[in-house]
Amino acid sequence: MAKKKAPGGATPPAGKGNDWVAVTLEPRPGRTDAHVVGMLNKAGAKEVEVLAPGFVSAQAVSSSLDDLREVAEVHLKARKQMH
Repeated sequence: MAKKKAPGGATPPAGKGNDWVAVTLEPRPGRTDAHVVGMLNKAGAKEVEVLAPGFVSAQAVSSSLDDLREVAEVHLKARKQMH
């Protein structure tokens, strides 16, 4: 099975749970947008963007989500619209 590539052509490391997923994160109380952005960057996320105060969007490797859940609520973005 071919590896999924993130926008920009980056390939996640080989292994289980390393698919790219689109997420929106809300920092937990006591955490800042900057802290969440820093963790996403450290985890190799792509397209990291603060949408508005308290909302961070990114393309992240699915295996990194458990670590991110310690500092933010993680919401997977919908993949397609309902009709």
